[in-house]
Amino acid sequence: MRALLLILLLSVSFTVAKAQDILQSESSSPRQDYKIEVSTDVIWLINDASRPTALLKIHKDYSNTAYRLRLGADYAEHINAPGPPVHIYPMPKTSLNLFISVGKEWQINYGKFRINYGADLYTNYELYRGESQSTNNTKFLPRQHNLEVGLSPLIGWQYFVHKNISLALENHFRVGYNQEKISRVNEDGQVVASTDKFLKAKFLPLHTLSIGFHF
Repeated sequence: MRALLLILLLSVSFTVAKAQDILQSESSSPRQDYKIEVSTDVIWLINDASRPTALLKIHKDYSNTAYRLRLGADYAEHINAPGPPVHIYPMPKTSLNLFISVGKEWQINYGKFRINYGADLYTNYELYRGESQSTNNTKFLPRQHNLEVGLSPLIGWQYFVHKNISLALENHFRVGYNQEKISRVNEDGQVVASTDKFLKAKFLPLHTLSIGFHF
C-alpha cells in the first residue's frame, strides 16, 4: 500500500513538473507561425507632430530575431493668411520630411504578449521653405534644411489580438548628429546662409503605436 502511494505521489510530482516545463517552454519560446511582419504607425492620428511610417520585419528561419526596415514620409503645402507686417502678402509654405531606418530586434514571447528590444540606425531629412513678397517686390525666401543621422535603441510591447494581427508600441532613445542649414534673402537682396552642426539626444516615449499583420 505504501509502495503504491509512493508511486502515485511520484507520478503526480512528475506530471506537475512536466506541466510547468511545458508552460515555461511555451512562454519563452519563439513564435513559429510567421516570418514576415508589416505594420503601419497610427500615432499621427493623435499626435500632429508625428509622421506616418511603415515598418517591415523579416524573421530569420522563423526565429525570435528580426531585421527591421522603417520608411516614412510627409509632405505639406499651404498658404498662410496675411500677418504682421501688414504689407506682406500671404506666404506659401512647403515642408518635406523623409525618414528611413534599419535595425535588428530580439523578442521574448509570453502567450499573446511579446517584448521587443533592439536598435535602429536612422537618417531623417527635413526641408522647410517659405516664400513671401512685399508690396515693393522685395522677396524673402527662407529655406531650412536639416539632416540627422544616428542610433536609436528601442524597447516595445506587442499584443496579438489574432495570430496574424497585433498591436504594438515602441519607446526610443535617439542619439543623432545634426546638420542644419538656413538660407534667406535679406532686405538688401543678398542671400544669407548659416550652418549649424551639433549632437542631439532625446527620449521618445510612445514613439510609435502600430497595427501589424503577420504572414
